[in-house]
Amino acid sequence: SDHWHEALWEYFRNNDLDARSFFSGSVNPYHWNQFGFDLGGPLQIPHLLRMDKAWYIFGYYEGVRIRNASNFPAYLPTSANLQGNFAGLAPIYEPYTTTMGANGVLTRQPYPGNTIPKSEINASALTLAQALFPSPAAPAGLIPGANYLNAGVNQQRGDQWDARVDHQFGQRDNFFSRYTEADNPSRTLGLPSMPSVVTERLTNAAVSDTHVISPTFLVTGRYGPIRVNYNSASLPPAGLADQARISAAYPAFHGDQMLPPITIPGYASISYGHSIKGPLYEHSWTSDAQKIAGEHALEFGGGLIHLHIYADDVTGDAVQFATTQT
Repeated sequence: SDHWHEALWEYFRNNDLDARSFFSGSVNPYHWNQFGFDLGGPLQIPHLLRMDKAWYIFGYYEGVRIRNASNFPAYLPTSANLQGNFAGLAPIYEPYTTTMGANGVLTRQPYPGNTIPKSEINASALTLAQALFPSPAAPAGLIPGANYLNAGVNQQRGDQWDARVDHQFGQRDNFFSRYTEADNPSRTLGLPSMPSVVTERLTNAAVSDTHVISPTFLVTGRYGPIRVNYNSASLPPAGLADQARISAAYPAFHGDQMLPPITIPGYASISYGHSIKGPLYEHSWTSDAQKIAGEHALEFGGGLIHLHIYADDVTGDAVQFATTQT
């Protein structure tokens, strides 16, 4: 084509026409915004490159923005629970009353009133619980099995762009080059103290030339690099491991303090982690050929790929509790 062509687009959706969630007092926020443009045509530079030299360029950009309510339900300890009072809940057994029964079975006595004395509450555990668990806010019985609903906002963002140039060198060479990149960060919420943040950057490029050796024989050579940077982290509040005096047992990871995953049956779990994948580099070289010989078409070629990956992850012990006697 001897003309430039372009396009613009926009897609938008919000919560104005959405129905209310059964467990929410009002319609939750939801916003989806997707937009972009593309542009393509013959490349010309005044006094340097004429339009008839057959250099063509095409490019586009697209962005996505999504914001929606987390609506994360959970069962959290109450202020009475954090003081050791578990009246009306599953029995809690005093670990220092262990005795051996006549049948050889170990037994323990439950705490009077199902309340743990303050003198026996672990200071580190209390520090973590007070910092990580918000006060239950949902009315009793509103959400089956939960006393808390986090309506905080999840956020997703995406940006992608691409540019490509095509040119024909004489009658024998068809050439193109392309560059593509994407940036896709996101942030999702469970508990307010446990945001999960993902960053992702992707880059890909290609250079290709097809050379016509004869009307029945052509060869194509390509080169393409790929780069990936991916980081996924759910990090605790800054300095909390020091405040709870457990940083020596659970050392920092790439400068970020970490906590162990904590599981208590019936309550929301605490799960922190950090995963790094990248930079990843991949370089690929390929070449293939097609030959027409009479009634036969022959195709052959080969490729070489070099891959380099850096990856790191948090590994360690988890802390699990149980409601049974141990």
